[in-house]
Amino acid sequence: MKEEIRLFDEVIDKECINAFIENRKESYGHQYRESENWFFWKFYGRPDTKSRLSCLFFENQIFGCNSFCSYPLVFEKRRINALLTYENFVHPKFQKKGIFKKLIELSEKNSVVENFSLLMAFPNVKSLPGYLSREWTHIEGYINYWLKPIFSRRLLLNVFDIRKKFVADIDGVKNRFEFEEFNESFYSNVITSFWDKKSLEWRFNERPQSKYMFFKTSKLESVLRLGQRGKLIELQILYLNPINDRLSKHDFKELEKKNT
Repeated sequence: MKEEIRLFDEVIDKECINAFIENRKESYGHQYRESENWFFWKFYGRPDTKSRLSCLFFENQIFGCNSFCSYPLVFEKRRINALLTYENFVHPKFQKKGIFKKLIELSEKNSVVENFSLLMAFPNVKSLPGYLSREWTHIEGYINYWLKPIFSRRLLLNVFDIRKKFVADIDGVKNRFEFEEFNESFYSNVITSFWDKKSLEWRFNERPQSKYMFFKTSKLESVLRLGQRGKLIELQILYLNPINDRLSKHDFKELEKKNT
């Protein structure tokens, strides 16, 4: 039987899901194994859209995937029809054969058929060559990371742990965060992602992938992810929605004090 690269069909290919999960686990080198419920939540659970999965099939199993899902952007109250990569892997048995490049090519062709304007990805070291081979463009300075160290004895003793890999805390407990409507007007002169309330509930409430914390005042709301770098405790701001069009340093100071 020959290798086949095509889009995943939610009905026809349902029996291949367990193989997808197992081969994904081996490809990433994870110690844990995701469930079939996780698969449907991640790729088909979003209330406003479904993922597009370009897959490598062989002997009724899936050994590779390049998946994209709708990721709406907004600029000056104008929506940009974009896609963001949700999954990248090729099983070691099929690596170095140009498979990943072909998976990306299929995703690109499908995005044209569906009239998307932009595809975005944040590849790791392993998947980056595949995107470069398809002439993707790296935009310098598109995402900036800002750090605010909280000076303490722990930081002074373990300052070099800042270079270590971030490991998110996981508790698996469903959340009940209550979100406000996204305030587009605050981001009037920049491009930003747009999340409606149902999508936020899917992302942070239904099946939390990390331990999340929710902070809300009359001025803003925010979701933070808790984890560690070595012996350092780290909080990452994943979502920030200014409910009020005017924010001050005091509002961010309040966010900082609440979580230190």
